[in-house]
Amino acid sequence: MGGSMKQMVSIEGLSRRKVFAALYNAARPVGMGALRYDPQPIVAEELGEFPNGEVEFDYVKGRALKLSFADVDELNVYWYNENNGEGVAERVIDILRQTGDPCAKEIIGIHERNILVSMAEARGS
Repeated sequence: MGGSMKQMVSIEGLSRRKVFAALYNAARPVGMGALRYDPQPIVAEELGEFPNGEVEFDYVKGRALKLSFADVDELNVYWYNENNGEGVAERVIDILRQTGDPCAKEIIGIHERNILVSMAEARGS
């Protein structure tokens, strides 16, 4: 996830585990990720203890995350948004702050809309 592209969002006061789960739950499969796509949302408690320090996620169960948890208080969401839609990460984090629920219906709704985008792209290629 190199490059100098930065689009930082504050995750201060949120658990990294819940942030990961919320962003995963909104993300869509992209390209060959569709072959490994799992439509089930992740519940934060399923994740166990989230590792400290720098942790990178590219594709998880076919979903394009492109995230690097390097700083507890900020997350670079540039590549996430490139794959999931402009401003999606920020909307997901806002919903998580409001609801405290990484499986909130609004987050799942973002994922469902993203699936429609993936299907349209697949038909077009």
